[in-house]
Amino acid sequence: MSTRQRIKRQKKKNMGFPLEYILIISLLVISFVLRLSILKDIEAKGWLGNQLMAGTDMATFDSQAQSILKGKNICWAGATSVLYPYFVAFIYLVFGRNLHSLYIVQTIIALFSYFLIYLATKRLFGKNVGFITFILALFYGPFILYEDSLLIDGLFTSLVCIILYFLVRTQEDSTRKNGFILGMAIGISALLRGTILTFLPFLFILSLILLGARKGILIFLFIAIGSIIPIIPVTIKNYIDTKEFILLSAKGGIQFYIGNNPGSTGTSDSYPENYNEIAERINKEPSISKRSSLWIKESLRFIKNSPSAWLGLTLKKAWLFWDSWEVPNNVDYSHFKNLSKVMPGFLTFSLIAPLCLLGLILSIKRKAVLGLVFFILSYFLTITAFMVLGRYRIGVIPALLPFGGYAIFYLYNAFKKREIKIITPCFLLFSLLFMGVNFSSTLKGLIWPMVYKSGVEIEKDGYLLIMDTPEEGGGRETFTLNNPNRIIKKELIIKDISKIKDNCFFFFDFFGGPGIISIQINEKNLGSTPCPSSGGLLIFGKAGFPLSMLREGTNTISLKALEGQFEIPLEKVLRYGRSFISEDGGKTFNKIERGEFTIRLKLKLK
Repeated sequence: MSTRQRIKRQKKKNMGFPLEYILIISLLVISFVLRLSILKDIEAKGWLGNQLMAGTDMATFDSQAQSILKGKNICWAGATSVLYPYFVAFIYLVFGRNLHSLYIVQTIIALFSYFLIYLATKRLFGKNVGFITFILALFYGPFILYEDSLLIDGLFTSLVCIILYFLVRTQEDSTRKNGFILGMAIGISALLRGTILTFLPFLFILSLILLGARKGILIFLFIAIGSIIPIIPVTIKNYIDTKEFILLSAKGGIQFYIGNNPGSTGTSDSYPENYNEIAERINKEPSISKRSSLWIKESLRFIKNSPSAWLGLTLKKAWLFWDSWEVPNNVDYSHFKNLSKVMPGFLTFSLIAPLCLLGLILSIKRKAVLGLVFFILSYFLTITAFMVLGRYRIGVIPALLPFGGYAIFYLYNAFKKREIKIITPCFLLFSLLFMGVNFSSTLKGLIWPMVYKSGVEIEKDGYLLIMDTPEEGGGRETFTLNNPNRIIKKELIIKDISKIKDNCFFFFDFFGGPGIISIQINEKNLGSTPCPSSGGLLIFGKAGFPLSMLREGTNTISLKALEGQFEIPLEKVLRYGRSFISEDGGKTFNKIERGEFTIRLKLKLK
């Protein structure tokens, strides 16, 4: 090669380098501006005030941060997270008790972490796939929900991005230094959410596979040392506070029990009939670590005595992990995305998951992706062992996105070369994955009305529960009640009224308030019920009424707002044809062709 050619080639290299980062900076600026716009929109809808609603994790973190600034001692052994309250306290110290500033800082940290995912993907699949993955991360909607929430999940996801970056680096260059830094990232992340430590056994196996026994054990030793260093001060303080050996927190037992008990749904705080008796017995134990162990023993007793029920529950949780429904807890993505005119255009799990799974299958023979695959597997098994919530699942998304970027690039090349033999099976596989992931928002709407023609009847704790579906979720929207002319009506079917006592209730979910809701049952006035502010969360209102207001067969419940504004959830995937709306004070009702209001009956059994 001549000197002139070498100079030309070097110039091209020099020109290419800044162009890459000009594009990255441009994307970061656009994403930041969009996020500022979203933050402005949600602030206008009262999001910041709603975050501090009493009884939520957000209110707890806010209270702990203020206590830290006042110099009060926080007992980490009983805390949900060790690090996050101190992070919030630092932001409060610098900017005052200002959630707006907190969310700006969380957003900046998140955007930087997405850049690390770009760098990790670039090492695995090349620059083009890295760019695609970077764009997927920047425009993934649920990320923004947790960037703008007083919860650990946004910061934890950013730390997962750091873990994945150093994981890829350690795979590529297996030095003690890289292993130690990877371990430190895992240890610091554990101060936010201790379940990340379940990745360590998988890392040990990965080290043996990639490096062999001798070097693999050596590198893993440095990973383990790095992991334990941030945790040691917490363990020491826990011993000082409790005189017990508690690695991070003693809340693991009750969390495991919530996801593994006879009454568990796998998604929320649901307990068996004798829960109060169990809780009273366990809470008599003075030792906090022993209380945690007793909760685990209760779960193991359930698993031993009812293995088929536990297996069914576990399979359900495994399915929910890959389902498009963002299971709400403290915050609700389906509500959040409607607070800003920008949010509906962002990507969601319904498209990202099948795309990423396709990419994982296409690239599974590459040894370099083993680290990401092991991380996804460990995360999936851990969440499934406890319970599935949208805010828990968000931490696995950074590990999935590189596969989504790879799938898009792979299919682009196949289309470019018109390789039908590749495109056709990929399209069929993607279609199957898409239908599986979106079952709750597509097929469920067709299947449920056929299986539960008259709705669902569940006998529990001496009551009969009547509703449209045993599982919520999938395509939720809301209908606004803000004046007496707007009325919703719901039909529910009672098959056998003779087994019901005179002790009846109905429940309805809502966002919004405070205010007053007027109620009619079978066109008879029940009266009105005051409803508190939901604080941005999905909560329920309820009212009791006499059995004489009901009849066997179809019953109607009508609601209208006398004061205040309420958003009543409408499960868009359900198609029973038993929900109606009126805009003229009840003179005429229009049937909702697709969607059902989440109203249910609770009737005392004889």
